[in-house]
Amino acid sequence: MSAPDRWRFAVEIFPAGWRFPAGASWIAGWVLDRDGHAPADLRAWIDHLPVLGLHGLPRPEIEQRERGRAGVPYAGFSFLLQPPRDAAQLRLELRDATGEWTEFFQTAITVDPAAASPAAPAALPPLSAPPCSPP
Repeated sequence: MSAPDRWRFAVEIFPAGWRFPAGASWIAGWVLDRDGHAPADLRAWIDHLPVLGLHGLPRPEIEQRERGRAGVPYAGFSFLLQPPRDAAQLRLELRDATGEWTEFFQTAITVDPAAASPAAPAALPPLSAPPCSPP
């Protein structure tokens, strides 16, 4: 079974039409593998910017329906996203118990032109080697 076929999921809360307003917006849903296991971690990508989210949130109605019992491991997840105005794509990835990251969802997005422009990368301090001292 391929990795994408292994996972069942739904993204249930998202901005209408995947058009993000200026400011922060929530997306949320659930994900479980075919054996009822939840991922070890989740992350979103807004273009090339990674965003960590919350996973392992209780979703008893989904857990009961998908695996016949509610409880751990919990299936729910959520992300608070604030895409910059030029963002064009959202991807969701999960990490399984072996440490492998797998994309399980992607969609094109639009962002209100009033949203902030992308932040400039922080300047790194200059590298300096410590003075060498003889042994």
